[in-house]
Amino acid sequence: MSIFDFFTKESLLNQVIGEIDQMFEKNKKMFKAVTDFLLENKKMELDISQEDKELNIFEISIRKKIFEHLSINPSKDLAFSLIIIDVARDTERIGDFCKNLYKLAIHFQTLPSDNKYWAEINEMKNYIGSLIDEVYTAFKKPDKELANKAIGNYREKINQRVIELQNKVAADDSLSSQEALVLALTSRFLRRITAHLINIATSVVNEFPKMRYTKNYNDV
Repeated sequence: MSIFDFFTKESLLNQVIGEIDQMFEKNKKMFKAVTDFLLENKKMELDISQEDKELNIFEISIRKKIFEHLSINPSKDLAFSLIIIDVARDTERIGDFCKNLYKLAIHFQTLPSDNKYWAEINEMKNYIGSLIDEVYTAFKKPDKELANKAIGNYREKINQRVIELQNKVAADDSLSSQEALVLALTSRFLRRITAHLINIATSVVNEFPKMRYTKNYNDV
């Protein structure tokens, strides 16, 4: 049974699920708008600061509703409620890193499109764009196979690639200090966005105590 279906039994939790869904949609829009602005110099159509504030408001609202629900029914839906609070936190943090990418694009000159590292950054961006859809679909269904796929690909597609890219950038004397900084920060923010997406994916495949862990700790 979907966690979305489970919570429709209660009006408060039904509202919470609606707010989580809106947070997911804001993340999608923010990530696309910000990376298009940073990497392709497209016009910014969103008010990123306002979108980020609305994510904060949603997170506070979700906590308040969960607290109210558990105050009335302290033993009912406890694990699911705790999962939702964690997912809302990760979703809000993704918005924070989207805002950081936007600030980076504003304060530093965008690298030339022919920069030899920009293609790698763009590949990561495309992968994360698909990952956002995968993780949110896996969470809402839920789909353990899709969530496990996202978790399994994370190290190869993003984590290891970011480490390798940052090592190359650090050793490249042909880059200016500004170019090196933009590349390092962009890759770091993309990595952090992915990490929060993977946290959400673990909520599909793990019980609450093991959320955020991608390894199987059977002895705990």
